[in-house]
Formats: sequence, C-alpha cells, structure tokens
Amino acid sequence: MAQSIAVIGGGHAGHGMAADLTLAGHNVIFCAHPGPAAAFQETLRRGRIEITGHARTGVAAPRAMTTDVGEALGAARLVQVLVPAMRQPALFDALAPHLRDEHQVVFWSGYLGSLRLAARLRTLRGPHPLIGEASTVPYSVRLLGPARVHVQAVAASVLLAALPGERTAELLAACAPLWPGVIQPARHVLQAAFSNPNLLAHTAPVLLNLGRIEHTAGDFYLYREGITPAVARVMIALHHEIGRVAAAYGFQPRQFQEGEFAPPASVVEAVFAGPESRAELGRSRGPSGVQHRYLTEDLPYGLAPIARLARLAGVATPLLDGLLALGSAAAGRDFRREGPDLEALGLAGLDVSSVVACLRAGERL
Repeated sequence: MAQSIAVIGGGHAGHGMAADLTLAGHNVIFCAHPGPAAAFQETLRRGRIEITGHARTGVAAPRAMTTDVGEALGAARLVQVLVPAMRQPALFDALAPHLRDEHQVVFWSGYLGSLRLAARLRTLRGPHPLIGEASTVPYSVRLLGPARVHVQAVAASVLLAALPGERTAELLAACAPLWPGVIQPARHVLQAAFSNPNLLAHTAPVLLNLGRIEHTAGDFYLYREGITPAVARVMIALHHEIGRVAAAYGFQPRQFQEGEFAPPASVVEAVFAGPESRAELGRSRGPSGVQHRYLTEDLPYGLAPIARLARLAGVATPLLDGLLALGSAAAGRDFRREGPDLEALGLAGLDVSSVVACLRAGERL
C-alpha cells in the first residue's frame, strides 16, 4: 500500500531513501533542511534521482522536492529524518510549527534525536507526534555526483523503537513494510541508539589510524585497511563497555559475535546483507581527516551521551572516556561538552529507574 512519506535530509542517505521509496511506489516529498545541502541543489533543479546498486535501481522522480519543511510535513504523515546530529537543533526549529499529533517522526541513525525533539516540544508545549529512533539507516549509500546515488548494501537488521516505547508497534506497522524483514522492534529508543554500529565501526578505528589518515590526506580505506586484529580488540572492548552501561538500565544493545569484528570483515559488514557488502564497503574512501563526521558526530553525539548515562548509573567507562579525551585532543575540541547533556535529552534530575520509565511512557513521571 502506497504511503505519503516526507524524507528530510539532502545528503547521501536522504537521496538514497527518497529514490528507493519512490521506485517502490510511495508518494515521496524530498526535503533538504537545514541548508539546503549543496548536493541537493542540482537534484532540486533536475527533479529526479538516478539510483544504482543493491536497492531498487533506475531514475526516481519524487512527488515533490522542496526546501520548505512546512510543505513537506503538510503533505505527509510519516516523516523520515536523515540529518547529521549536529544539525538537528536547527531542524527542530523548522519542524515545531508544522508538526501535528498524527505525525510519525523517525530519526534514522538518530543519535538520540528522538529524545532531543521530545524534550524540545515539551518546552514549547507543542504537539505530541509519535517520535521514533532507528539504530542505523537501512542502506549504506554514497552520492556519486549531482542527483546520482549508489547503494552499497541494504541492512539485514535495523532496530526501531518509538517514544514512548509502549507505542513501538504503531511505528513498526508504518515502517516495517517499507523494508520487509529488515526492521525489528527495540525495547525503547535508548536500546536503538546504543545499537548504532557507527559507535563501534568509526570511533576507535579512526582514532587508531589518524597518523595514516593525515599522512595520506584521506587516501585511506577504513573498512579495508583500518581494522586490524589490534583495532578489532579495541572495538570488542568498547562493545562490552557499552553493554555494561545498557545493563544498568535493564536492556542489551544489539549483540555482535567477536568473530564479526575480525579482519578483513568488520562489525559494519555484520550489519549489512550479502557477500557484496565487503567489496562495496571496502571501496569507501576516507575518512579525510580529524574533522570528519566519523569523529565530530560519533564522539559528541554517540559516545558522550552514553558516558553521561554511565555516570548517572555509576558505571565505569574508562575506554569510552579515553576515546572521548583522545578525540578531543586530536581535533582541538571538547567533544564531551559539544554533545547533548541530560537536560537536552529531557532526562535531567532523573534516576535510573525514572529514566527507564520515561523511555517506556514518553513523559517524565
């Protein structure tokens, strides 16, 4: 059954989702905000997207393309958000005046954007849309040029939860048919966010390869060159440490077997389907340097909130804290301070049991 879907985000993932869902027969409104991204300008001019790779392929012409969030939300009930975490506050400002109670808003690889939007709407005494968070995007996608996108792989499993968690089935009913067999329910949005594979696949491997990355000026292939046995051991240790924080809140993030971290494969490929993913991801060049989003997004918006929740629960996270400190020193920034604090997440003043209750009910009790 065709749905009317707003895809918000004019980068790699936004282009991929907008094209794939259009070719699946849905009424897609493709919206770039904030920005719009430079890559979106030519797409807007052409009114179509060429998509190749492992999703649906061909030339997709979404029902509409726009930079007006109000136009996008006015034409769709299901809102797919694919913007970097650091740009989410600007998006919240644009979303708030146009959201309605009947909207369903999903943050894909959202870095707790679900909690941040809910907290912002509470302060504004705004509407009560159903907000959700997914552990990752359904595809690994790269823009090849203006209005041209390539899907390297489609995810085998993505965790999705609603805020409140008790309404996850509603969100699953809207999203699961879009990618049959891929979308699985999470207990709550914290479980989805803790299961984001980028936290493992990007942070430690990039930091442990910075010398090579800078020496080659980005002529580097992280998934092919950067995950050696020693690096994989650090990834495994980080996975276990994040799991201990999750356990303090009564849940378990997506589990990986230690063999899934072993070179030449990595935890990234464990998330995606098919033997083609290794070769495809191995051709992904980069990151380009210390200011790349693999650090500037995954450290402050991925690991830093986990560190805050760990302190609230009294769980020691020496490796996670060390990665934050090392990345901050290397980039000349304070990634811990850049990330959202508990107030921005709507969790300030709560203890562990109250946080869990908030995740389930969607409101502070």
